[in-house]
Amino acid sequence: MDCTVKQDLFSSSQGIEVSSHIKRKKFSTIVLYDEDGQSIGKLQLSLSGIYLTGCVGCRTPLAFKRARNRDGLTTWAASLKDGLLQIKIKGEVLYEKELKGECAAVYGRAKKLCLLRYELREHFLLRTSEMEAGKRVTSDCVGSC
Repeated sequence: MDCTVKQDLFSSSQGIEVSSHIKRKKFSTIVLYDEDGQSIGKLQLSLSGIYLTGCVGCRTPLAFKRARNRDGLTTWAASLKDGLLQIKIKGEVLYEKELKGECAAVYGRAKKLCLLRYELREHFLLRTSEMEAGKRVTSDCVGSC
């Protein structure tokens, strides 16, 4: 858990902001954990789909595909505030899905996260006002979740 960030995603007003290459076959993946460090699921995003383990599985909206940076990293934000999964680029909501029932209960327990990085340039914005970094959350903490 040294490579995780503590953040209450269910009450966070800003969620997590990630900069990554958005490609068709390679997913940008955020692993979500409960307070005890147990994995509860993954948020995965690519040009082909958006997935939240056990709850969401859909094609990536055309608006998201058009808004991404084709030549480099795309900065996007994901939030789960009050059970509403939102994906944004430049503040514009490009995907939205309300989590209900068991999905809302499971992801309401998300208190820690990490970004599985495949390239050193991929990263997330550490907001110290909402996040508490684990001991190893540094530039060399690549994919160590």
